Amino acid sequence: MLSSLSPLTQLSRRLLRPSLLRPCLLRPSPLGCPSLPPSRPLSSPPSIWDPLDITHILSNNREWVARKKKEDPGYFTRLNSSQKPKYLLIGCSDSRVGAQEIMGLDQGELFIHRNIANQVLNSDLSVLSVLYYGVMELGVEDIFVLGHYNCGGIRAATGSKDLGMIEHWLRNIRDVARLHNDELSVIKDPEERHRRLVELNVQEQCVNLFGNAIIQQAQSERGRPRVHGMVYDIGTGELKHLDIDFKKVLKKYRDIYAVHDFSKHRPKEIGGKGGGKGGVEAEEIRRAFDEVDDSSRGWITKGELQVALGRFGDEPSDERLDEAFRAVGMPDADRVDARAFDSLVRVFTKAEGEVLVVVSVPGDNAIPFKCGGTDTVGDIKEALSEARGGTLKPSQMELLHDGKVLRDEATLEDCGLETFAEIEQRVVITPDQFSVKGGR
Repeated sequence: MLSSLSPLTQLSRRLLRPSLLRPCLLRPSPLGCPSLPPSRPLSSPPSIWDPLDITHILSNNREWVARKKKEDPGYFTRLNSSQKPKYLLIGCSDSRVGAQEIMGLDQGELFIHRNIANQVLNSDLSVLSVLYYGVMELGVEDIFVLGHYNCGGIRAATGSKDLGMIEHWLRNIRDVARLHNDELSVIKDPEERHRRLVELNVQEQCVNLFGNAIIQQAQSERGRPRVHGMVYDIGTGELKHLDIDFKKVLKKYRDIYAVHDFSKHRPKEIGGKGGGKGGVEAEEIRRAFDEVDDSSRGWITKGELQVALGRFGDEPSDERLDEAFRAVGMPDADRVDARAFDSLVRVFTKAEGEVLVVVSVPGDNAIPFKCGGTDTVGDIKEALSEARGGTLKPSQMELLHDGKVLRDEATLEDCGLETFAEIEQRVVITPDQFSVKGGR
């Protein structure tokens, strides 16, 4: 049959035989086309359905659980009941920076938010949600912005290359470099310049926190949270607390960023019929603080505090100082800011006949009141409601001393409270909270 065909047709059919149409990669070729070894099959492209062996991860988890239970049988039960972290950390997503581990903290102590180069942006709903929940619901006392040297995000932002979608995020770091260009431009060593930009980026994110309305609201109402800047050195494992003069920085931009009234958070003076307000003028207190805080840190140590208080009388003993710290709700403090110093001075300079009443408030700092012996419990409730911005009416709270509920009409003298008293505030449910206007 083949011989009856023309020579051209015969050649075409030979060339089109299946054995000649196989890819040259699958068989040797006289033309030298490379081939795969016979024993090596072609690999399939990656698929999202490819199985992953996580046996080692699950095994590690079981070992960790067993170790934790052995060390503390009730560990997981307590964690499961609730969370009450002391701190909120805003850090970088870098896998080499394990926040809890490098800070020596356990689970439940640190509320964490992470992103590229530890940014605090007022347009980022993720960080705003974390701030609101951490500050307003969990009541964290301190916020740490944690950067780290050798940060890929910082290095990328100092280059002259468009990195696509992430460039919109890195733009914020470029803005930090622009703000501090005068300082950065004189640093000749590229690595030192990078390290300084890491620190300045942390500083600017702290400033962004101070300018945030959520943070300002909490600070104006309860004097917390405090804000701290820190940097982690991956090469040494050491944490560095940045000595940033926030007081100086914020004073410069106060009129731009302030949206809340911070004057509300001061020691309250009821000054009733039985006691004068007496004591020291606020300006005198402020001047004494500034004289001791000559480097404008915004805080003074306990040792410096004793010297400063000595300007208003005899220098207090350690025992008297500890008592005063408890009185203003700061029993574990190792340093004092201007607001706390004001409170402490007023503790030490009470006029004769005054009673210092410190009310401990759930989820908040203790609030000190200077009262007269004939001021009533009801007067304190009114002042406490005002101090908290009216969020809780006097009828919605009870005041207790040594576990006993104090009657509204009782005076401090009736209650046997003289000189100093610690009182607990408790929220009570009243029928008017459930009343519905226009109801049936």
